[in-house]
Amino acid sequence: MKLERMGDFFAARLNEYDEHMLTEIEGAREFYPYTASLLPMERGAKVLDLGCGTGLELEYYFALNGEASVVGIDLSAEMLEKLTEKFIGKDIQLINASYFDVPLGKANTTQPYRSNRCTTSHPSRSLGCIES
Repeated sequence: MKLERMGDFFAARLNEYDEHMLTEIEGAREFYPYTASLLPMERGAKVLDLGCGTGLELEYYFALNGEASVVGIDLSAEMLEKLTEKFIGKDIQLINASYFDVPLGKANTTQPYRSNRCTTSHPSRSLGCIES
């Protein structure tokens, strides 16, 4: 089996990604709003979104807290471009990199965020579709 680099994997599926996640992943339509409801609601809250992709989860979060500030990190530049198009005027800083490689230090965020995805930090635990 030929493995794809993770950023390439997601870039190749960009056009159908959001629809796939919402319709093919059991419970997704409930999961995203629920996880968004757990994030900070105070005005100016700061959230670090690891593996932010197209911002699917952020759609629900910004509906609840449009004044939040988000730092999003993702491997796919194409996914980040789509995210940027969705959230014009929102306080978002995007970083195109692996979140394992970004020196976060003592990040000034009130809530780091990572939703459930088919990724792993260890190649031996790969699902076969990705490579870190």
